Amino acid sequence: MDVKRKVGRPAKGSIKSKIPLAAESPDVSLVGPSSLHCVKQLEEESISKNPAEENPEVNADDPFEGLMAMAYAADILEKEEEDEEVLKKRRQEDAAKKREQRASESKAERRKRLAKNRVNGRERRARESEEDRRNRLDRDAERKRARRCNETEEEALVRREKSIGHRRKYLANQSLDKANARRAQEAERRRNALANETKEQADIRRKKNAIRRREALKKETPEEAAIRREKDAVRRRNYLKTATDEEKEAMRARDAKRKKKARREAADDSDDYEPPAVFQSRLMARRTSSRK
Repeated sequence: MDVKRKVGRPAKGSIKSKIPLAAESPDVSLVGPSSLHCVKQLEEESISKNPAEENPEVNADDPFEGLMAMAYAADILEKEEEDEEVLKKRRQEDAAKKREQRASESKAERRKRLAKNRVNGRERRARESEEDRRNRLDRDAERKRARRCNETEEEALVRREKSIGHRRKYLANQSLDKANARRAQEAERRRNALANETKEQADIRRKKNAIRRREALKKETPEEAAIRREKDAVRRRNYLKTATDEEKEAMRARDAKRKKKARREAADDSDDYEPPAVFQSRLMARRTSSRK
């Protein structure tokens, strides 16, 4: 006798049999979006319970895992390079905006900004450690060298004039104690440099000093020349007070040599110049005639 299947009764392997499969293995074709959300939540909870499974160790023997690790490292490097380029571009844009703002600001705004920068700089330098200070000075020196290598002759001239003006203004506002301490430091630095320099460096230094001295003498006024002579005389007297006999003798020899050179240069510049041999013979003839 054949038993008829009731209408509405699910057959074997139909929907009822697929429900436990959906719970065991989340297949998109079997479950809807709400079930997928539940499965993801279950996975996150299992990972939070077992955090070791979140970042499994890479098996070095497996070539596929090694390639994946290399690709991941390459992606990280590429991302870092992109971030650096974006950061560099943003810094350039910020610098351009800052230059535009400074070009359009008034004198009062500029003074206010510079005063604020000075205060912030002093506070930042007071907080920094010795290592940070050395790193900052190294960075500043490197930046200055790079800027001077790329500057033109006109820019170098403007920079030197600005530096001289800033130094004069700084020295004019300096207190007496700070000025004396600065002079002592400069003298100590100069003595150390002179003690450690080679013969070639000494020759170059003397030539540069001579050129600089001649240029300064050409530009000085009579009042400046009188002040210079007075300073030289005071410096010479102070030196002779503490100098030894050998140092005094060396100074006299240098003075005689300098006077002879100055006389020779003055004779070269005059119109009635005659060679030293002719001058010597004429002098000897005058002496012999006076003896007779």
